[in-house]
Amino acid sequence: MPGEELRRAEESDRWEWLADGAAWALAGDPPTHQEGNRTMTDYTYRYDSIDADDLHASDLHAEAEAAGYGDAYSITLYDADGDAVAERAEALYFSDSGRCGIAWGGVADWTDADDIEDAIARWLNDEMVN
Repeated sequence: MPGEELRRAEESDRWEWLADGAAWALAGDPPTHQEGNRTMTDYTYRYDSIDADDLHASDLHAEAEAAGYGDAYSITLYDADGDAVAERAEALYFSDSGRCGIAWGGVADWTDADDIEDAIARWLNDEMVN
């Protein structure tokens, strides 16, 4: 159920890329674990349903308005200390087509996904499917 519990997610390349920018500094140093030769970083997140009119990401808002529907979410990431990262991500999921856009401080990335949790996992793991 959205927002009722914290979800754990693993990510790799996306967050290594962000390590060079301000987003990583905001997120802190999350715990890691090994998978074979790769070091995976663990993040905790929570998502909550919001009204599509409350989306701040202009491209997501425009998509919701053009379609006249869509499930909108606010996504909060937590650092290793359990503190919320300053900037929240937003998502717009279309259950009939399985398309989801996720924006975090910029233009949305889009993917095919089975549900919102699948979309968030793909986004965190840099496994978006166009």
